[in-house]
Amino acid sequence: MDFLGLVNLNILGKAKQIIKERHNIDINLHTIPLDDAKTYQLLGVGDTAGVSSWKAPGCAVTFRELKPSTFPEIAAIVAL
Repeated sequence: MDFLGLVNLNILGKAKQIIKERHNIDINLHTIPLDDAKTYQLLGVGDTAGVSSWKAPGCAVTFRELKPSTFPEIAAIVAL
């Protein structure tokens, strides 16, 4: 059982609910773009603060050194 995954899904669901209530924006997690340049730029400088399993200093260094530019590259870094 992937309890961390379940917790993250609950957090995403709650975040969607709060955004809907406060800003009247309905977010569909299945349509979030995977090619957002600003996101890759943040990861490329090692700004992983607030990302649950990436906030360790070693993860930030890895992202900074490898500078992922695609979602598969992020998946490979996480697999490491």
